Amino acid sequence: MSAWLKHQYGLTEEDYQSILENQGGVCWICERPERIKNRRLSVDHDHTDGKIRGLLCHFCNHHFVSNHRNPVLFERAAAYLRQDTGFVVPTNKIHTRSRRRKRKAKKNAL
Repeated sequence: MSAWLKHQYGLTEEDYQSILENQGGVCWICERPERIKNRRLSVDHDHTDGKIRGLLCHFCNHHFVSNHRNPVLFERAAAYLRQDTGFVVPTNKIHTRSRRRKRKAKKNAL
């Protein structure tokens, strides 16, 4: 693996371990260890200049960073999640699959 790290990113095994230790042995974004068995955290880097940003788990690397490299989108998403719009929807008006299934099962039982 260290030959690949050196070839791909210019990192030695010691460099990788140093970054991993610096991050506490977990993904930089979700702060969890790699969730896929026998897989290391991925080296995340800027594709324009090659600078290494940190180590990410498979999920964060593929679902957050790889598909959306625009940091403005993340800032907007974070602001959206923090906002309190004041909109209140009564829970009995929210239709979920389980409610639909229960209603359908009740209707079929009659």
